[in-house]
Amino acid sequence: MSSDPESGALAPPSVAGHHGQTPYGQWRSNAQLESLVTRAQHESLDAVLRRIIAFACRMTNARYGAIGVVDDKNSLIQFVQVGVDAETEREIGSPPSGIGILGMLNRHAAALRLHDCKDSPEFTGFPPHHPVMTTLMSVPILVDNVHFGNLYLTNKEGGADFTQADEELVVGFSRDIGITVENALVSEDSHRRARWLIACADLAQDLIKPSTEGGGDSLHTVAERAMRESGADLVAIGLPTPESGMVYCAAASGDGAGAILLRKIAIQPELIETFSDNRQAILLGSLNDVFLTPEPRNALRRALYGTTLVAPLQSAAENRGMLVLARKAENGTFNSTDVEMVEVYATYVAFALELAGIHRKRQREAVLGDRERIALNLHDLIIQRIFAMGISVQSLRRFTMEAPALELISSVTHELDATIHELRDTVYQLESLSAGSESVNGRLLSAIQQATDPLDMASSIRLTGLVDRCIKENLVVHVLAVLSEGLSNVARHSGATSVEVSVKVARGRIIVVIADDGHGFDNVVRHSGLDNLRQRARSCHGRFTVTSSPGRGTRLVWSAPTALTAP
Repeated sequence: MSSDPESGALAPPSVAGHHGQTPYGQWRSNAQLESLVTRAQHESLDAVLRRIIAFACRMTNARYGAIGVVDDKNSLIQFVQVGVDAETEREIGSPPSGIGILGMLNRHAAALRLHDCKDSPEFTGFPPHHPVMTTLMSVPILVDNVHFGNLYLTNKEGGADFTQADEELVVGFSRDIGITVENALVSEDSHRRARWLIACADLAQDLIKPSTEGGGDSLHTVAERAMRESGADLVAIGLPTPESGMVYCAAASGDGAGAILLRKIAIQPELIETFSDNRQAILLGSLNDVFLTPEPRNALRRALYGTTLVAPLQSAAENRGMLVLARKAENGTFNSTDVEMVEVYATYVAFALELAGIHRKRQREAVLGDRERIALNLHDLIIQRIFAMGISVQSLRRFTMEAPALELISSVTHELDATIHELRDTVYQLESLSAGSESVNGRLLSAIQQATDPLDMASSIRLTGLVDRCIKENLVVHVLAVLSEGLSNVARHSGATSVEVSVKVARGRIIVVIADDGHGFDNVVRHSGLDNLRQRARSCHGRFTVTSSPGRGTRLVWSAPTALTAP
């Protein structure tokens, strides 16, 4: 409950000239009350509530005052107080949770006066550093005939009890402030909607920017903007993955974001089913109602997150993920405006992601056209010329019988044959990439690009060998998972500035190498990411090794036989 209830003190009205009026009628004629009602249309709800409390304290000579706002279940969701200085408020800590006397008053919306609140059987005690409070008066506040909350006044001046006249005064006041609060709610709701719509317009433009124009970190901007407009303490964006029941957290902002950022997380099956039938945002009681993976659940549980709002990123074409917003328990819940505008925001983001995908597809088609032209030139011009050169070099054998010369001719011919073989391999890869995004090479490149795009580091990608021809679909799934998990480890733990990725098929094996220039480590520590890679190697009859040293980065090598059937 700030010491001195509001600047611009509200002076009591003069009683003279008001004979025949009720006590509240005298107050109602006060010009400062009229100002309170008028200003409600231009101030935040919190500021309006503080002015209301300050006015009530002066009417009744109460030292402390507060308003507790309740939800449709009469649970306390907001607590605004006047009279307690800022330092004491910090020492007290979290606001009341709505149990004890406050819980009883919230459940029974009726006026109440107590000589000493500690005498009530509902009293559960004060937290440390809380000022001593004795006399109490509570009056419900109705907004459009709906219970909005309660006005609490304590410690009447001089230690006296609140009187019947005080109660009549505040009850009359509560009827008028219901209209005042309604005006403030309408004004705040309008401003919040306007801010959300501005955010939608800004982010729709940002998401479709090419990365060269500053759009590379757009998903992080989406998360931060949602956190700012919603008042959430944590916002995360989960993108679909090839693995059922999993999302990839491409962006996160807020307390505990590091526990989920750039990692795959299992989500509740009920949530997936809900979004398959319904595209509306849903309000949940806890983050544990969203995430299943133990490690982030435990880390976020320590942050004491409560109410969680989840909206699907659903465009007309497909599901593009989910937007998750959470508030800590002491910061209340999301209201109906939050739910409605997060739905709108998520829809804008989904369509912007779709437009960005179309833009990337066009860029890809242009690149594939260039690759097809290069492949044709390599095959029709370069390889034919090298082949002709090889024949010419071989023809030199008839002009000499000296062993060194013949050995040199054989060596050059062998090198030319090897060059032709590598060029044909390159031509095949270019042709397979040009044939469509469903090729194995294309899927591997897409997976690598998806994992490295959010990273603030340079990346090098190399595919070698006839990947499309040599590995089956059930092994491809493991390779895609290895790339995703390995690059996720680089992002979370390495502190690297660059990463090199190599996928090679040679001598009946597929070999995946991920090397970074991060800080490295002395001993290979066990954690779920590396354990998953080891398990995948074992299930494919393959091998997995990690080499690292401080200051010299880390190198992951995962391999498996292409001839064996992966589970």
